Amino acid sequence: MKKIIQIYLLFAAIVLSATSCVKDGGSPCPNYLKIVYNYNMEFVDLFHREVSFFSIFMFDAQTGVLVREVKQTQHPFPENYTMLVPEEWFDQKYDIVVWAGLDDGSYNFSELTPGISTIDDFQLKVKDYENQLVDRNTELEPLWHGMLRDVFFSDLEETTYTISLRKDTRKFRLVLQVLGQSTTVDVNDLDISILSADGWYDNNNQVLDQPNREITYLPYYTANDPEVGAIAEMNSLRLMNDERTNKLLITDKSTNRVILDMPLISYLNALRLLQYEKMPLQEYLDREDEYYILVFLQAKEESWLAVQISINDWIIRTQDVN
Repeated sequence: MKKIIQIYLLFAAIVLSATSCVKDGGSPCPNYLKIVYNYNMEFVDLFHREVSFFSIFMFDAQTGVLVREVKQTQHPFPENYTMLVPEEWFDQKYDIVVWAGLDDGSYNFSELTPGISTIDDFQLKVKDYENQLVDRNTELEPLWHGMLRDVFFSDLEETTYTISLRKDTRKFRLVLQVLGQSTTVDVNDLDISILSADGWYDNNNQVLDQPNREITYLPYYTANDPEVGAIAEMNSLRLMNDERTNKLLITDKSTNRVILDMPLISYLNALRLLQYEKMPLQEYLDREDEYYILVFLQAKEESWLAVQISINDWIIRTQDVN
């Protein structure tokens, strides 16, 4: 008899837990959408620190047709940011796509129409993509993407769905110093760029560029520091571990001589810390979003020769980086 009572009490507890969120008058159980950015090298949620606006695209999971687009702007967002899902979102299965930092000053992207556009209609390109040249006075708006399929908000059960964002923008700070000499290098005498086939994306954040189609990213900031050297900062979008072009190029303007032609993926892979060696390279490239590159130069035949490269504190010495 005691065992029967225990089973009954357990069953009653399950029933009550399933219905405890139903309020008087038949109000539905609350559902939540949590958005996080923990796919980074800190392995913690940085959403509230870095993201200031985002767009949610909700597509019918069966047909792929856009149901609604919701934009959220707040700076800063609270820590552990979670949205209460409106009741009109209930009782339909969705594929949900989130783009954070979707700014028309930095990117060209498809305008979608609810009830007409489908999930395959969305594309995003970096501004000036068609010219294959990104030449700006300010850095690209930081950009993130996240996606979750087969989401169903139910009024019978309290549920929280989590969408994890992945950052697409990369930032490079480059410093050039002359090694062991009293002469200095002038950033205005150099052409500095990153060449990358990474400017065009679909709604699943897949790069659509042909591997050999180069987008040239020029610095958005340059300076000469008498104590440090020539300085440049520039962006790129996703660095992909495949056959596509990804390189840092420095050329002497007066002689048109190539000072540095560095394949980024090879060097970034060689110079990552031992603790990350078991991490898949593409994961490492997607988690790391900032690189600090120090290039030491020596004078050679009225130009310069790169003899040492440091990336995020790791050093390679070379006499011929080409």
